[in-house]
Amino acid sequence: MDIHDIADAATVAGFILAVPALIVGVIQVSLQRSLSQREKRVQVYFDCTSTYAELQNERADFDDQAAALVSTDARRKRNRIAFWDLLAAEREFAAAGLLPREIFVEWFGLLHSEIHTERSQIAGLSYMTRWEEDGRLLAGRIFPQFAELMSRALKEPRYDVLKVLVLHSLKARNSLFRRFRR
Repeated sequence: MDIHDIADAATVAGFILAVPALIVGVIQVSLQRSLSQREKRVQVYFDCTSTYAELQNERADFDDQAAALVSTDARRKRNRIAFWDLLAAEREFAAAGLLPREIFVEWFGLLHSEIHTERSQIAGLSYMTRWEEDGRLLAGRIFPQFAELMSRALKEPRYDVLKVLVLHSLKARNSLFRRFRR
């Protein structure tokens, strides 16, 4: 056995050791990517629920204040606009796969139920009026698929009928955030 045979054996041994290391590396990258996607989805879910909770708390504060100030009216308007923007963003996140679609469908079903409850209001006026005054002007222009969904939700009293349209609207090609999906 000469030096060339030893070098060849070392090369073969190195190759044998390198292949499993490469496979383990590819598996680790794949797992990290999968975990990263899950982490994004969880973070989006918590961000949405946290923002919604903040809006609800602020709305409760408005209702608790007996003497409304002029500045409170401006804050109320910002709160209502933020409410519609949040709902529109949630639809976009669900369509992009960053928020589980089932969760958005459930949330939208709850909103639909609230919209069609007798005497249901948001800041003293009907959802229809608030959508026309606040939502359509901003969220409706930025998120046209959400605007279409809201228009139908306000008109259709049965969620089982609307749910088909909600699910259809969540196809990834209908999202402004589709490039963040992977």
